[in-house]
Amino acid sequence: MWKGLKYYAKAFWSGAGGTPTVTYPDSGTTTRPGNLQDYWKWFREDELVRRCITINAYFSTLSAGFETELKPTVQLPEEEETALLEKYSYVKDMVDKVNQQVNLDRVLFASQVKRAIYGRAGWEIVYGKSGLPSWLLSLKSERLEPVIDRKTWALKEFKYSGNTQPFDPNKVLYFTNLQLENDYVGLSDIEPVTPICQGRSHLLRRDFPEIAHRLWAPYTLLQADDSQIPTEAKRRQFMQDLLDAAKAGKSCAFNKAVTAQVVNQTIDMAGLVRMLEKFDESVMRQFGTPRFLLGVPLVNRATSYAEMEAYVEGTVRGIQRYFKRELEEQWYGPMVKAILKANGADYNNPPVELQHKWQTIRTTDIFEMARAVAGLYANGLGILAGYEDVAFDMLGLHEAKERWQEEQAERAMNETTEPEHTN
Repeated sequence: MWKGLKYYAKAFWSGAGGTPTVTYPDSGTTTRPGNLQDYWKWFREDELVRRCITINAYFSTLSAGFETELKPTVQLPEEEETALLEKYSYVKDMVDKVNQQVNLDRVLFASQVKRAIYGRAGWEIVYGKSGLPSWLLSLKSERLEPVIDRKTWALKEFKYSGNTQPFDPNKVLYFTNLQLENDYVGLSDIEPVTPICQGRSHLLRRDFPEIAHRLWAPYTLLQADDSQIPTEAKRRQFMQDLLDAAKAGKSCAFNKAVTAQVVNQTIDMAGLVRMLEKFDESVMRQFGTPRFLLGVPLVNRATSYAEMEAYVEGTVRGIQRYFKRELEEQWYGPMVKAILKANGADYNNPPVELQHKWQTIRTTDIFEMARAVAGLYANGLGILAGYEDVAFDMLGLHEAKERWQEEQAERAMNETTEPEHTN
């Protein structure tokens, strides 16, 4: 049974028979800090928190996509490596087909969103008749509870509330967020900004609607003489009618039995807006999302490029690096062994391995390449003079290049078929 990356890493450094001297406390079941339902609530209700999390997930997993790369497990001469990769190319083809079938792009996007909310994300691996995964079924993070072996600290099983039988770790694709200890429980990114979410909710859902509905205009204190009204029920109805009539921004007329006192209110709207902006900045700092991606205006474009560069190299790269290592260990490794075994190859010591390669394009790369192309093409000078198709290739605009070539061909055809005009 696969016992997890951490277990085998320790076995590699300390020997195959080595075990930790410290045992896992209690029964080996992990504890869950915080209220996971509260984190889900703020993701669902707070538009800024939701946008930060989904933007981070999109840029990390869907923006440029990924591809798999077949590599030999040992270093070989170039010719031998080429022959080996060609021999086992079917491994990559089958894994790519499985990735497409389970929609791995969507799985990784949803996993990153759930990691940010709950600190963990799990998927049940459903195997098909071929022995390879055919479906990844999303598991509710708040119901998934990892159980650790008390002696080896390896992941033993997953308890799932409502299920009588636990999940085998080999049948669960499991991701954590900021796992600091060997407890297989991550931390929620929403937890530090929970008070900020509460403050934003009060301002946006209680204070601002109240100001817009009632407090934008002066309100009136009404004093009525109901001594002439015979019954208590009619007196209450009389007072209710006064309240219903005295709406903000409306004029009312009463008889001499009613007196009114107008009270003006000075609302510090600028202060409330500044407070909301401070709340927004706290949320954006927590998730590391650039302001311009959230629709917050910036002073100049240079700041946008600097923020985007820091965002890609920091937040996005960190998320991608984590998924790359976990996928190669939990997803690609067992699948490669299963494919080799089914084809009669050595699966105990696989000759090849599959690596997860993210395709990330930075905004500054495109900007700098565009400047280079413009400099080479300016005034008909440089190596691009007369070779526009090379410019398209440098910028990676392959579809635009095809359309441009079609237009060029159509223009040339029109020029050759156009009838000559004689005077």
